[in-house]
Amino acid sequence: MANKKQSPKSTSTPRAKPKPKSKGIPEETPIEKPKGKPRGKPKIDISQWEQDNNLILLSGWAKQGLSMQEIAHNIGISRRTLYNWQDQSEPIRKALEQSRELADIVVENALFTSAITGNVLAQIFWLKNRRPQYWRDKVVQEVETDNNQECGVVLLAPRLEPNKPPSESEEQGQ
Repeated sequence: MANKKQSPKSTSTPRAKPKPKSKGIPEETPIEKPKGKPRGKPKIDISQWEQDNNLILLSGWAKQGLSMQEIAHNIGISRRTLYNWQDQSEPIRKALEQSRELADIVVENALFTSAITGNVLAQIFWLKNRRPQYWRDKVVQEVETDNNQECGVVLLAPRLEPNKPPSESEEQGQ
């Protein structure tokens, strides 16, 4: 048989056996703060968006009709943060409000022009929104029952003439 060299015995302390992990109960490990670069999204400073070039961007997005959610996404912040900025900063509030108002006026003018030129859907939309007390699909009338309880009745025919009671022939369906 061949001579086997025996290695000298190690003088270091023997390793402790790892504890078996129990199922369902996580081990408690100390939480260490990450070192180096901060994790998560970088914080965006409101002051950089109060500068003229960024106010022009905000204004342009609002004029294009972007929602507050979409504008916030473009900036890289939450919608709630954008509303907070609007409350905190007069230049940001003005840029958003004035531009959105301008966009609404442009659309109103286009709708009005379309309604005037004979677009029936535009006319219906205009009248239902501008004069809903006269132009709507549903007319709700309050009716008292025998036991003095009110209930709503929905009529599917639109009112043609406001504040005029129907004639007897209209009531009988003739």
